[in-house]
Amino acid sequence: QGKSFEVRQAAGLLLKNNLRAAFVSMPPSSQQYIKSELLPCIGANNRAIRSTVGTVISVLFQIVGVTGWIELFQALHQCLDSNDLDHMEGAMDAIYKICEDVPEELDVDVPGLSERPINVFMPRMLQFFQSPHASLRKLSLGCINQYIVVMPSALYMAMDQYLQGLFVLVKDPSADVRKLVCSAWVQLIEVRPSILEPHLKNVTELILQANKDSDDEVALEACEFWSAYCDVSMPPEGLREFLPRLIPTLVSNMVYTDDDESLADAEEDESFPDRDQDLKPRFHASRLHGSENGEEDDDDDAVNAWNLRKCSAAGLDVLSNVFGDDILPTLMPLIQQNLARTDDESWKEREAAVLSIGAIAEGCITGLYPHLPQMVAFLIPLLDDKFPLIRSITCWTLSRYSKFIVQSLGHPNGREQFDKILMGLLRRILDTNKRVQEAACSAFATLEEEAAEELVPRLEVILQHLMCAYGKYQRRNLRILYDALGTLADAVGAELNQ
Repeated sequence: QGKSFEVRQAAGLLLKNNLRAAFVSMPPSSQQYIKSELLPCIGANNRAIRSTVGTVISVLFQIVGVTGWIELFQALHQCLDSNDLDHMEGAMDAIYKICEDVPEELDVDVPGLSERPINVFMPRMLQFFQSPHASLRKLSLGCINQYIVVMPSALYMAMDQYLQGLFVLVKDPSADVRKLVCSAWVQLIEVRPSILEPHLKNVTELILQANKDSDDEVALEACEFWSAYCDVSMPPEGLREFLPRLIPTLVSNMVYTDDDESLADAEEDESFPDRDQDLKPRFHASRLHGSENGEEDDDDDAVNAWNLRKCSAAGLDVLSNVFGDDILPTLMPLIQQNLARTDDESWKEREAAVLSIGAIAEGCITGLYPHLPQMVAFLIPLLDDKFPLIRSITCWTLSRYSKFIVQSLGHPNGREQFDKILMGLLRRILDTNKRVQEAACSAFATLEEEAAEELVPRLEVILQHLMCAYGKYQRRNLRILYDALGTLADAVGAELNQ
């Protein structure tokens, strides 16, 4: 006390770092001194100090364990019952950090305590759901969420109260709280679906509303629900009635936002030097088809940050694999409507439409296959679009249909269409935009693997383009080019020697 809060905070962080290395070897009197001096600071009147104290307590707790610091639980209990905001918030901050690191440590019998710590804390944390203070609502919900996987009896016995609290907090004015509610439902559907089953229709409706939240982080957390739902053995029919409203939400959320980092990245043409952080190890390997997340190779690094756009594309991909062609009557009019918007201001909507076509390549191929020639014929001109992100996503989307494009070689006009795609991708490999170069190279490698010996008649022109790219690419895209060359060698074998 008495020092500036910056000095006190720095002291706390130094203490935390030293505890990890030195606490065990300290004399018992020094250990006891540190523990006793920390406890009065839990309710410090400065939030930054309270947060630092919570961090130090969590680190020390992991060293000494429950039985090594009985006084901590008595102090935390007193703070929670104090009705003083600083003390309640400080205690919840410390408990949250302990729950985050070692939740199971609070669910053990402790000699000298009449109850397991979590049994004492759980009722108080559930009461905080109704606190007028957003910080307490957030910390208490965050703590309890840490127990969904381990599911102590304290939470299992209070499950009805917890679920009712979630139904209220999903409308909370704090975006942080709303995000935690969505996170709770995603975790529950993943690891305890039977608990949610009686409430599933209500939860799905609320998640659908949260998926449109004005806060992107809330919408992203809600969006995780759809893939989680489809991945567990819940009957998919429970989702069917929501599809006419869910699919437009996903498509709308696949449109680039104005503050998306990859918009700035996409402006980098080949005159911009690569940054060191762009260069990650890359190895040639046989390429796997399909996509884990609805949008694979068209993005990397900073652009690879998981966001609402990618999560929505992944959700659409998963839904298409579960419901197949049944989603097309809702989805295709949206895609056609967005593709019809040809003005420059609407390029992001057009780009999202092309991403949608790529996302459903696996799940909806039965319904799309008869229309594949018209669809591909529509996509090919987009390889030359004025907007680089439309060029790059078109490369990726065409690669998602590579297998079917190669299967169509025997059909009327199949060879002509294949050649147009091949030449279109080769043109984009020589694009001036680095993002497009990358997407085209990756797409071309996928096409190579599907087409194999069908590439032989075009080997000379392919090699001309790849060698030209070799002369203009920077370090990062050079590695993708080597991958394409390696795949070409795998695909055509000895023909390359000719």
